[in-house]
Amino acid sequence: MIAGKIANALRFSIMAAKAATGPVTYTSTRTRAASFHYVSALLQEAFRFLPRLRQYYSGSRAFREELAPLLRDETVATLQNGPLDRLRDHAVFHNDDVVMAHGLQSVALDEYVLVAGDTPLAGDVYFPLSDIAIVHHALSTDVQGYQLLGEMSVLLDQVADVGTKVCKGIDSLFREAVSELGCSYIEE
Repeated sequence: MIAGKIANALRFSIMAAKAATGPVTYTSTRTRAASFHYVSALLQEAFRFLPRLRQYYSGSRAFREELAPLLRDETVATLQNGPLDRLRDHAVFHNDDVVMAHGLQSVALDEYVLVAGDTPLAGDVYFPLSDIAIVHHALSTDVQGYQLLGEMSVLLDQVADVGTKVCKGIDSLFREAVSELGCSYIEE
């Protein structure tokens, strides 16, 4: 059930990130940045949980063929030990001072936008410099301006792809576990 909760949360965040396409507005940028932060943190949580699944399901085809390879993948390890770890442990589920201090040290823009919005509605308010600092901290990069958003988008696509693989592996594992219990699994 915990694995199902993880898959639900990952899917929600991945869908929010993918839905924030189209014209670039402050609202769409905020949604994409926040989705990147949460997908990354949730994926790191998933990878911290998978060894617990291994204890009980290491013999299952789904774990061996779909989830275990992700735990051995070099690209996944690089993500886990870098941006996923920094986002999860410092910026998303915790508000460590080191994030803004480290992130803002790397920011060198011609103009700093502290707060902006597409309309005067409260739901449209966005604090872009906060997200820029978080992305600088997560990526440990000196890239500036719109190129930084490009790097974030590339990483978001990687994280979303890996997150989708984790979800599919959990789906397969769930189908196997349900069948082993003698229950039926019906796809609609």
